[in-house]
Amino acid sequence: MRLHPGYEKKPEDPNFIDVKKTPLDEGAIAYYLREAWRDMHGSYPSENTLAIAWSQTVLETGRNARSMMRNNNFGNIKLNLDYSPCYTSYKAGEFLNGKHELFYSYHPQTMFAAWRTPLEGAFGYLTFLSKRKRYTKAWVELTKGNTVGYVRELKAGGYFTAPLDKYTAVVVRLTNEFKKKHDKLMQWTPPTPEPEFEKELEPIEVVMIDEVEAHSEEEIEVIIESPIIEEPVETLTDLVPLPPGETKLNYLIRTFHMIWSYVAQMIARYKK
Repeated sequence: MRLHPGYEKKPEDPNFIDVKKTPLDEGAIAYYLREAWRDMHGSYPSENTLAIAWSQTVLETGRNARSMMRNNNFGNIKLNLDYSPCYTSYKAGEFLNGKHELFYSYHPQTMFAAWRTPLEGAFGYLTFLSKRKRYTKAWVELTKGNTVGYVRELKAGGYFTAPLDKYTAVVVRLTNEFKKKHDKLMQWTPPTPEPEFEKELEPIEVVMIDEVEAHSEEEIEVIIESPIIEEPVETLTDLVPLPPGETKLNYLIRTFHMIWSYVAQMIARYKK
């Protein structure tokens, strides 16, 4: 990135944020300016007023794929923390003493206002124009819908450094363009975010601590992923081996008699 000598470092200021492209198409610019005007005045602007604000924004920042808007700054407004919560810096050109000069990031000429969202940026742009004393006359012309008068008063207040005739010609042309496709532009609405569905949780297999200590990491993964198979519980008699050729029933009867005979002998000895 090309920098000016003496301005190589980013400002160490908590209000300074990195530059970010925030391109908006034609319909989006009209939408947010219209909504910001309503938030400010309680009603929508006239078609002429909206056309002028839209046209100057397009002139200052571009539109669609050619948009050069940064950090939701609708009017390329310079650093002014009275109207924006933060600021940033990006390359900009200025007409100084009749000559066009290009300035690079971190130079004082490249410090611009910044907003977090498009609606905040549009509102900040309109607030800046309506509250600055130097643009009082320009604001009156904007509310009246007077394109030429608005640009003339902006120039008188020092809003832009470009030649007045060229700036005016572009804004007039864009204003007429806006009016021709007004209905189409008014159809734009913010995209609806897709609903977020809760992710179904996977069942958790419990691994005993002894098992974890007894296996390697690879073996533990196999244990966790393997299904638990419950084996039938064996009866007590199944655990005792049977003598050859004898059934379980016969074996149990004979065993019972042996135990009873032993108990009877013990009782007889006790009585003696």
